[in-house]
Amino acid sequence: MSFAFILPVIHPDSVKVSNYEHLEIVLKRTLESLQRQTFTDIKIIVVCCKIPDFSKEIGDNIYFLNVADSTTFKPDRNIARVDMGLKFIVGILYAIEKFKVDLFMRVDGDDYVNSNLAKYAINSLDRTLRSSTIDGYIINKGLQIEVQVNSKNEIEYGDTYFIRRFNSSCGTCRIFKQATLRAKLLEINSDIFSKSSHWLTACQDNAVAIPPEMPDWLDTISREHYLEEWHPVNILGRHINQSDYLNFANFPFLGAAKACGHGNHDGPREGRIHKDKMVGKLPKSVLESTFGIKDSPAFFRMLLNFYMSAVFRLRSKLS
Repeated sequence: MSFAFILPVIHPDSVKVSNYEHLEIVLKRTLESLQRQTFTDIKIIVVCCKIPDFSKEIGDNIYFLNVADSTTFKPDRNIARVDMGLKFIVGILYAIEKFKVDLFMRVDGDDYVNSNLAKYAINSLDRTLRSSTIDGYIINKGLQIEVQVNSKNEIEYGDTYFIRRFNSSCGTCRIFKQATLRAKLLEINSDIFSKSSHWLTACQDNAVAIPPEMPDWLDTISREHYLEEWHPVNILGRHINQSDYLNFANFPFLGAAKACGHGNHDGPREGRIHKDKMVGKLPKSVLESTFGIKDSPAFFRMLLNFYMSAVFRLRSKLS
């Protein structure tokens, strides 16, 4: 059994990027946190237009897919959900071709994931996720963190808040079964897996240039449908309005944390805390220990997860 985190990264020259150096600093911390998952067979796939300088030193289970040669991913050529959806699909095809992954999660490059998430999800494949009618998990309980990069290029964490309806405020909110993603990608084109296999055969290293023909072909065959909500590129590229097309079980504990305030955000709130969804604060030390920001014993993390869930329930009732 294996689990893949796929991170679509915005183009360095996008109008939404205020400081790409800061974006890479935040991305590195996110990747380091994902490596602290308690489940060992994970693959972390970054789909980007600039491979960071730290790529060779960060770890063997992180793979950087460079799509800069594709006209599809020129800065701001497509709206955010299309750009994200196409990059996510490139990562999915790579993960299926190279690693036969069982579960997939799209992660924004500045977010954090509960260190026990992959292990819990994999262990539930024969239980909650066994049903053919369930497409995966949705995370509706999460956190938002105030994050800044200071003048010394160090990450500083501010207040951390419990957030209800987390999935309506963050793209790092869904875990997909392979069968679900296969079915959705076949809706795009019945030859999508054979074509991607042909293009990806030569991609062997941890940092590879994706042949531009692959994403350009995906873009060409999908472009006329980008305004249609049902299309898989749209469904996989956004984090709301999916209930008509996919059926998710609720993830049982606080699964993800959204970084806010560092200045490289998309969306109408520009990365600000969603105060209308806040149900209380969490100590920074608990966040760091349970979301892989710091290394901590597995048993300690499990106790803190029980603590967070209990506090979230209490705060939700009081608010």
